Amino acid sequence: MLGFLKKKPPTPRPTRNEEPDAHHRTQQALADAMGADIFRDWSKERAPVRDQDLQLSDLARRWVDEMPQGLAPQQLAKEYPRIANRLALCWDDPKLATAVLDSLLTDKRGGRRGFPRAIDQELRALRADARGRMPPGSVVTR
Repeated sequence: MLGFLKKKPPTPRPTRNEEPDAHHRTQQALADAMGADIFRDWSKERAPVRDQDLQLSDLARRWVDEMPQGLAPQQLAKEYPRIANRLALCWDDPKLATAVLDSLLTDKRGGRRGFPRAIDQELRALRADARGRMPPGSVVTR
């Protein structure tokens, strides 16, 4: 009689091995149209983590220390030393640094979580600085 008061059990979310529901199929169709795959396990595509990726290199430490106070990527260096090491290596080439930063900040795969807010802000400030150091008329290609 008061069936509308009965609580319905939650709809289970599909696991990776189950058929995705209509919402997921719609998301995947949109991602496919953009050339992205939101259900692909991208962790398998990454280069394997090496010991030197887990700590800040001497070059990256100097790079962070020599940056102006408002630009030094302290959080990035602390939480993502692998990325800081990579940026330190290419920082003297503003075109290359911009391309690397663009690839980090642009979701071309669909469904990326992105970086924590503080790190995202540091990466965007670095990209603005790198772009500002590029010669006029330079075009960044990825």
